[in-house]
Amino acid sequence: MQESSFFFKLFNSIKTESEVKLAEAELTSLFGKVQPVHNFAEELSTSDLHDVLNVASQRGGRSELINSITYELAYGRVQGFKGKGSLGILPKLVRRLAYTAEIYVVAKAHTQIRGQNLVRGVNLFSYSGKKSRIVRAITVQRFLDKSAYVSKLSRNAKELEINLETLLRLPRWQADRIPASETASVGRRLEDWFAIREEPSLYLAHFMHPYKGKFHPKLARALLNIVCPEDDSIVLDNFSGSGTTLLEAQWMGIQSVGVDLNPLSVLMTDVKIQSVKVGSSILRGAIDRFLLSYKKQSQVQKLVMDPHVAKRNGKIRLAEGQLTQIEMAIQTSKRLFGDARENPIRSFVILGISGAISDVSRRTQRDFSEVLAERLQKLWLRVRLEQLLARKLNLKLSNGVCYVGDARDLTRLETLDESSHSLGSGSITGILDSPPYSSALDYIKNDFPQLTLLGIGGNLEELADKMIGTRKERVSIAPKEKRDVEVPAVATRILQRLQAQGETVMANSIAQYWQDMRDALSEMERVLKPGGKAAVVVGDNNVKTRKGGRYERVPNIKVLVGISKSLGFNVISLVRRDLEKTMSGLIRDETVIILEKPPCANP
Repeated sequence: MQESSFFFKLFNSIKTESEVKLAEAELTSLFGKVQPVHNFAEELSTSDLHDVLNVASQRGGRSELINSITYELAYGRVQGFKGKGSLGILPKLVRRLAYTAEIYVVAKAHTQIRGQNLVRGVNLFSYSGKKSRIVRAITVQRFLDKSAYVSKLSRNAKELEINLETLLRLPRWQADRIPASETASVGRRLEDWFAIREEPSLYLAHFMHPYKGKFHPKLARALLNIVCPEDDSIVLDNFSGSGTTLLEAQWMGIQSVGVDLNPLSVLMTDVKIQSVKVGSSILRGAIDRFLLSYKKQSQVQKLVMDPHVAKRNGKIRLAEGQLTQIEMAIQTSKRLFGDARENPIRSFVILGISGAISDVSRRTQRDFSEVLAERLQKLWLRVRLEQLLARKLNLKLSNGVCYVGDARDLTRLETLDESSHSLGSGSITGILDSPPYSSALDYIKNDFPQLTLLGIGGNLEELADKMIGTRKERVSIAPKEKRDVEVPAVATRILQRLQAQGETVMANSIAQYWQDMRDALSEMERVLKPGGKAAVVVGDNNVKTRKGGRYERVPNIKVLVGISKSLGFNVISLVRRDLEKTMSGLIRDETVIILEKPPCANP
């Protein structure tokens, strides 16, 4: 098949060398070998682009094309990449790439361009010459990023549809428009928000519920391309958290499986990937019925608070009136939608109640009923936008499922409706996860009000004791022969220093974390197909000792790499990422560990 010249233009929000490396890695995985483009202006005068530009026959085509190529270029040494490939790969690249904003292909003049997610005039443009043409394609990620501003500025369904049309027109005219200043307080339009150089992370359903320590969507998408390059893949996230991996996989057309010990995380993930499949009018009607019934009940009925909830009020720290409103909302949802947890409408409303509980517990002193109504409206608009955008881009979203389960034992999994499942050996194509750190956020404590009031956490003390990174220590760091995990000498010395400074509990907790991660990595090796890859995103955290107040860096990366090798994994690469908004002494950077199960391994 005839090869065409491909030029990949990176997002102008690229900030670090690690993102450029990941951009190259995902291109290599999906497309093949590429070379860096340091200056697109030079490519316009010396490469295949130059030949087509000189014979472009469409009126205004040359000027429009040059403007689009040179508009919003990435900072730094690399503005993009180039390579040779078949035009047939274009639809897949458009749908799946994370760090590439636009793709330019130099092809023969009469080449047919087809693809389920290529829509002429929206994300596909063609500029013809006598013998060849340039195809300009806009990636789905570009629309996803900018859709965050559509959500931000849309108060109702009508505004949402108008703003979405503005977004879909963006690739055609943006290069000729001078945006208002980012600091302008009056007169800013949606188009001006589109010009902001940033990476929104809460677009579409990623906004569904507050969650600390979220996995960044664009990073997840790039790593999915590395571990699951084929469209018929099944990806596992065994620390699914807020569901970022599963949501990105859904938009990329990859089947996905999530696992998390926290039932609230499973509910969160389930709603994110299932709500888009419910008709927006059906969901809107259900929300309206719920809010009307809730309002009527609150006007005529005096609710007696559940004694169990009242007993825990000291930890929840909400006024009795707020607690009463919350209980009334939960009862109303059960009366209207039943208690069947597999009902996506019920789950959607319950997650809205959970988000409102989080809001009144931490971020606002407004009345719970007002917060709940506002949150349900925003969540519905997100679902509506997802459905419209998928339709406009001609995308078929894939399926995913999330289980309540333990990453250390993937043979015992449960859905929210308590049906049991198991992940068999060699059943997973690729794995992508972001496990907790050795002194992780206490998610059970953080979600305590929601877990308690919704009644979905069971015994929270027992649940907290199972969580990796926060569970009580059970592994002693000495003597050596009693330790279950062998660690590098540098790690042993740090544990011994912590113990010498009176931090024995901390040292033992870190050792316990390494043991837990060994069990999780062992399960990952079991369920992964031979030749399958896993991407693990984790970092070295720094712990502060009480004696002397000094920080000790916990070498999680070295330990986890060593454990992975001992389990039979090949370590393909390590990509270090600096983190923003971190404080000295906490977590300053992360590392992406790319592992491969040897092809000859027995499933």
